[in-house]
Formats: sequence, C-alpha cells, structure tokens
Amino acid sequence: MAGEVYESSIGILVRPNVVPAFRPSGADPVKPLDDPAQGTAVIGGGGAAQTITLTLSGQASWSRARPAEVKRVVDRQRVYQKEPDGTVNKDNYVDVDTVKKQTVAKGDGQKETTVYMTPKEEPNIETIETNVEIRNPNWSEGGGGAAP
Repeated sequence: MAGEVYESSIGILVRPNVVPAFRPSGADPVKPLDDPAQGTAVIGGGGAAQTITLTLSGQASWSRARPAEVKRVVDRQRVYQKEPDGTVNKDNYVDVDTVKKQTVAKGDGQKETTVYMTPKEEPNIETIETNVEIRNPNWSEGGGGAAP
C-alpha cells in the first residue's frame, strides 16, 4: 500500500492511497422499439370520450409613428486643418452646420424641441453665421416627411 507523507510541526500524517476494487457498470445499450407507438403518451377519457378539435386563431396589430423633423437651428462654422504641432492651416478647411436646436413632430401631432449644448471654442473653428433656421421642405402641418 503506497501512501503520501505530510510533515508538519505537530507530527507526521500518513494517508494511504486505497484504490477501490469496484467500478461502476457501463450504460445499457439502446434497444430498438418493437412497437412504433411505444414511448408515446396516450390520453383517454373512458367510454364517453370524444375528440375535440381546438382551433387556434389570433390577431395582432401595431403601428409605430416615427417623429418627423420640422426645423433645426444651426451655426454655420468653418473648421480649419490643425497641424500636429498645433498650428492652424487656413488653406485647408471644411464648412459644417452645428445643430443648436431641433424640433420634431411626434405621431400624435405634438412638437418637441431639443436644445443641444454649445461646444467649446477651438482655435481652428470660426463661426460664419449664427442661428440659421433650416425648415424641412417635406413636412407640412398635420403631415410628415423626411428630414432634410
């Protein structure tokens, strides 16, 4: 009988390694079914039983109204190229519209205005025009339309 020896300051502990002499048996082999109905549950109701046919019917309906943009208020700005050393190249730029306010009409006709925070000033950004209102040409009162 082999064993493991553990030493400690109190004493020596010997744990014998005992190998069991028994092993679990293997799984039973799968046997083919003799009867095709074998393993199928049958529900019976006695002598007065009758078959009932249950029909399944259902109906669902939903709609989702998307808000349509009515107008927006923007600042027109020119963004100049900023070099890695921090200098501004005024020969290379792009003009952008920075949204300040946006008004949308919900599906129920209510209008909702969102006011956006003004970004901080940067040395490479110049404001060309301020508070420019852009209206959605595809939107009319009581109707919808795509955003511009």
